[in-house]
Amino acid sequence: MSPLIRLLASFIALMIAMGIGRFALTPQLPHLISEGQVDLTAGGLVAAANYLGYLLGALDAMFARRPPQVRLRLLGGLWLCVLLTLASFWAWGFWPHLLLRFGTGVASAWVLVMITALSQPLALAAGRPRLGALVFAGPGLGIMLTGLLALGSNLLGHDSADLWLLYAAAGLLMLLAVLPILPPPTTTPGSTRQDAVSNGQGIGRLGLVYGLYGVGYIIPATFLSQMASARFQGQWQADLFWPGFGLAAALGVALVSLRRHTPDGTRQWLIATLWLQAAGVF
Repeated sequence: MSPLIRLLASFIALMIAMGIGRFALTPQLPHLISEGQVDLTAGGLVAAANYLGYLLGALDAMFARRPPQVRLRLLGGLWLCVLLTLASFWAWGFWPHLLLRFGTGVASAWVLVMITALSQPLALAAGRPRLGALVFAGPGLGIMLTGLLALGSNLLGHDSADLWLLYAAAGLLMLLAVLPILPPPTTTPGSTRQDAVSNGQGIGRLGLVYGLYGVGYIIPATFLSQMASARFQGQWQADLFWPGFGLAAALGVALVSLRRHTPDGTRQWLIATLWLQAAGVF
């Protein structure tokens, strides 16, 4: 099968895992608060459970060294993102949503790590590294999709339960479309080249940078819809901010994919984008 088809499947898999599995809570938060299911503090704890699940899922993914382990986490993560989102249709209150968001955090991390490990060597082998980079526009377009679905649902007067069902249906349709064409599990997270990082040098600093990046995106990625709803008193204009956030994320990936593939160039791009993010949050 064409590597381009496999990369497209990877792109859509990240739309499911991140747009729906990871970040569907953001456009739902104003609903959950207005319906009395959670208050703002409880909503923050539900989000924290999602991020904790994401952390544990990413750590667990390091142990997937054989193809069956990779396949299990990839397919299991995708199905869990859909099924746990569907289960949210019946959830009510703090604890059910916290447990379900924890589960989708684990599942979305599995998918992200496995898709990264499978898609990037595939793109390099095909001589199309820029297409490998564009796979990571999937989360942004997934966010835009959830935002647009929320906008349409809210204009029609639907509640949070209806929106969970809509997200699950969209995720299921995408999943059934990509299942036959996902990259085969031949390259695994545990089999990366040892010379990429010698004796763990730089891992600590890179982890710190990634943590600071998380601080920068965690606020808009969790509370943007709620902040917009409060600012615009729940009017439809508030629903434009989340799909706009996703579109900007996808465009950022497209822009970065055009960079020159040199270590120094990558470092300069990273520094510039971190400063841009800091300015935006400020």
